[in-house]
This record gives sequence, structure tokens and C-alpha cells, in this order.
Amino acid sequence: MLPIELTWEPFIGPDNLPGHYKLGFAHDTSPYADRLGTIPAMFAKDVIHDANKPRDTFYIEADQMVYRKGGQHQMAGGYILAGYVHNTPSVSTFSDQVYVGASLLGIIPRRPFDRFGVMYSYYQMSPAITVGQRLRQLAGMSMGAFVNGPQTHSAILEAYYGVPIRPGLVLQPEFEYMMRPGQTSVIPNATLVGLKVLGNL
Repeated sequence: MLPIELTWEPFIGPDNLPGHYKLGFAHDTSPYADRLGTIPAMFAKDVIHDANKPRDTFYIEADQMVYRKGGQHQMAGGYILAGYVHNTPSVSTFSDQVYVGASLLGIIPRRPFDRFGVMYSYYQMSPAITVGQRLRQLAGMSMGAFVNGPQTHSAILEAYYGVPIRPGLVLQPEFEYMMRPGQTSVIPNATLVGLKVLGNL
């Protein structure tokens, strides 16, 4: 694999707000099988396998502190962030991912060290996976283990609120709203809640 990444890390304004901006590319020469899977015999002559190809990945990611609060270190403030990742569709499970979010420190008065985070992520399945599953569905074959329908895309909205209890210990309630679980519309959208305990030993 040959990875190449260009990074820009500016400090903006009188408060020296740090940012991280990345543009990357990776070329993997491994011979990957295509994502069509088993094609029913009745459709085999109409489908061209695009197998034993290398895989390329392209990404652009950015995060930028938008205010400073509680010190000069890199996490002493609130950030916004976003990114896009693209993989060679014919040989990758996910062809595209887009995400956008924020990580905000001290948004509640008198709670200067609490951190609130929110993220939206969108995932696009490889079109080859979708085509292969649809053809198997038409032929009455299994589309794959735990697959309820041709898979296309899904999205997740997640949020957390981190509360420092003592130095090195953080309680973090979390919320997730999963849209199109399993990348199909067969399973209803799902809501998950949980509690994470982060300890620094």
C-alpha cells in the first residue's frame, strides 16, 4: 500500500485556534475480489465481474477550533469537524462516507469542563453489492447472512455528554439514532442509549 497525505495545521486569530486539514490518497495493490458475490446462472451472462483489482481510497478531513476556553492546550475549546471518504466501489464494502459534527466544551454555565459532542454520518454501500443482492433476491436465493434486503445506504446521528467526575474519570451518557439499520428499509429506524465510563489509569 502506498499512502500519501497532505496536512495543514494552522493557528487562527488572536486566540491561536488550532485546525487540522487533511487531503489523502492510498493505493492498495492487493488483488481484491469484486463485491458482486455469487450471481445466479440465469443472470451470469449479463453481469461482468470486475475482480482482482487494486483498491484506491481518497479522503478529505478537517477540524477547526471555533472558540477557546479553559487553557492553551489543543482540546481547550470547541471544535467543528467534517470529512468525506471514497473507496473504489467495485471492490469495497462501503464506497462513500460523509460525516459532520461538533465537539463543544463548557456549553453549560458553571460546567466548564463538560464536553458535548454530536455527529452525523452517512454510509453508501458499494453499488456492486446492491446489484448482486438484487439478482439473488430475484432468483429466490439467499442474499447473504443477516441480510434482509438489497443494501444501499444508512446513516447514524449520535450525541454524547461527557461529565468529569474526578481527575481521570469521565461519565459519558450516549445517544444514537440509526437510520436504515443494516443499510435497508426492512428494519425500522432504531434508537440506542447507553453510558460509557472513561478511566485514565
